[in-house]
Amino acid sequence: MSLRGFDVLAPHYHWMERILAGGILQRSRLEFLKDLEPRRVLVAGEGHGKFLGAFLRVFPETRVTYVDASAGMLEVAKRHLGRQGISEARVTWVQAVLPEWKPPAGQFDLVVTNFFLDCFAADGLGAVVAGLASGCEPQAAWIVTDFHVPPRGAARCRAKAVLWLMYRFFCLVTNLPARRLEDPSPWITVQGFVLATEKTWDWGLVRSQLWRRGL
Repeated sequence: MSLRGFDVLAPHYHWMERILAGGILQRSRLEFLKDLEPRRVLVAGEGHGKFLGAFLRVFPETRVTYVDASAGMLEVAKRHLGRQGISEARVTWVQAVLPEWKPPAGQFDLVVTNFFLDCFAADGLGAVVAGLASGCEPQAAWIVTDFHVPPRGAARCRAKAVLWLMYRFFCLVTNLPARRLEDPSPWITVQGFVLATEKTWDWGLVRSQLWRRGL
């Protein structure tokens, strides 16, 4: 995945999200925090850090490992914490590309992938999911928030049009390896997780899921 492309986008991500999606993406990211009591958390591909600041305010004692391929995105996330008065020392920062990077085995009780798994084509997505799952405890939870194509009707047509435009843009700017949205659910299920609950927004275009292991 092109680091340069996401570095170029990093300073603009906040205003792009605010203009194009309002508060929908952030509400979807935070939907299931009320159902969790995490201690050690792996946040992968979060980029600009909007979720991270909100998460650390809710869970001030939780330790977070934050991994992203883009140095520019990591710097934006750190500045975002600083503006909120949150010390970046509460976070272990990792610049790395998945699936080459592997988390410490069995260490985390929560994994968070917000608008990240959609970056991978089918031939690489399984390895990314398996790598993240290798860092999970037997009773871990996983928040997966991403775009989604509804099964039928006008909502499906709208979602496909939006996603076509989105993938064209990100492929051009960042050399994104994915050319279309892949559903990560089969790979997550293989790793022993069961879907506990989910919620959709914006005519089904955005979906947040809470998966649990050991149910």
